[in-house]
Amino acid sequence: MSSTPTPDSPSHFRPKSDTTFFFGLGTLGGFYLFLIISLILALVIVPRWGKSNETKLLLMSPSIREAIKYLESANQKANGTVVATGLEQALKETRLLIDPPFDGRSKADRINYLATEARSLANIKLSELVKKADAVNVDIGRELGLAKNSLLDAVAIDRPSDYSAVFNDPRIRSSAKLSFVSCTISALLSLWVAVPIGYTMSRFQFRGKNFIDTILDVPIVLPPLVIGLGLLILFNNISFGTMDITYFDRGGSEYIVKENRTIERMIKQAGESLGLQLRITNGAAGVVLAQFMVACAFAVRTMRNTFDQISPRQEEVAMTLGSSRGEAFWSIVLPQGYRGLMAAGTLAWARSLGEFGPILIFCGINAHRTEVMSSSVYLQFSIGEIEKAAVVSLLMIALAFVVLLLVRNLGKSDSAPQR
Repeated sequence: MSSTPTPDSPSHFRPKSDTTFFFGLGTLGGFYLFLIISLILALVIVPRWGKSNETKLLLMSPSIREAIKYLESANQKANGTVVATGLEQALKETRLLIDPPFDGRSKADRINYLATEARSLANIKLSELVKKADAVNVDIGRELGLAKNSLLDAVAIDRPSDYSAVFNDPRIRSSAKLSFVSCTISALLSLWVAVPIGYTMSRFQFRGKNFIDTILDVPIVLPPLVIGLGLLILFNNISFGTMDITYFDRGGSEYIVKENRTIERMIKQAGESLGLQLRITNGAAGVVLAQFMVACAFAVRTMRNTFDQISPRQEEVAMTLGSSRGEAFWSIVLPQGYRGLMAAGTLAWARSLGEFGPILIFCGINAHRTEVMSSSVYLQFSIGEIEKAAVVSLLMIALAFVVLLLVRNLGKSDSAPQR
């Protein structure tokens, strides 16, 4: 009897287990997801939240008592020296901070009084005592330094919430406003350029198309600093001859100097002839241009992919019925590509929000003029305000998260299968 299985006989085939395969996928994906979540949580944890006035009073007292302990130790060492009188006076004033005469003041006034007096003692009186002690070779520098640090710790407790400090900072609010306005303008300009370029690259075949397609992708792969440097050279270093520039000295005397005719100077001269102060470099217009140079490349790529997914069949039918290509584009193609249009705009907006390198090189960081949110993060970090830098970063992450959700929802094709 043949051992060949008949069609009606049960199959002995057993699929191999995919446990190892899915475990590998889950491990790698989970590791990267863990890194992203850890990064966000780190930014959330670092900023300090505000404390109640009662909590602040309770926390300031141990630091002041610690300062008193160090000052008493220094007073014992300096007994009988020329530093002793000043040290005893500083010790007396510090002891008064433990039980000051508040006379019915509110808790907020008490905290303000303690912080002001502790700061004055640490930065003025104790600093002067350190200099006097060093001058007469009295070895109390360590004790005075510890006492000064303790008083400054008490002052730091009165620090407001990092969140309120950031949102109440006029400079950061100005940078957030400039970021929103410049990103919006940059996104609109990107769409204005991306739609015709994307349509042309999608629908037409011509000589040199691959070369142009490569050029359009260059801003995506170039380091942002290189784009900023290129803009700076283009507007300020390439000369188109010479021109007369008028300067005024301190006495008000006018003198004319021949300078290189650069694009920046020509724009400035044209603005002056119209009674306007126009500038690109180190101005808000330069911020928009730096953001546009990078964001537009992403918008162009998105729009081309959008038009590639729209069949040209309907356009051809419309043109055979008497419509021009422009009429077919506005009435047939663009309505079908509105989701891609929205995705390109939001992607360009998000990319503009994260730009820092080109703006730094081309425009610099000037408060209320060229400082955007990414620049604020850099400035806060450079002066040691890591907590405030984290708050601004969280705000940028929140905006980016909203934009990416829009891209995910608006970029889906109506014909795409739902999963």
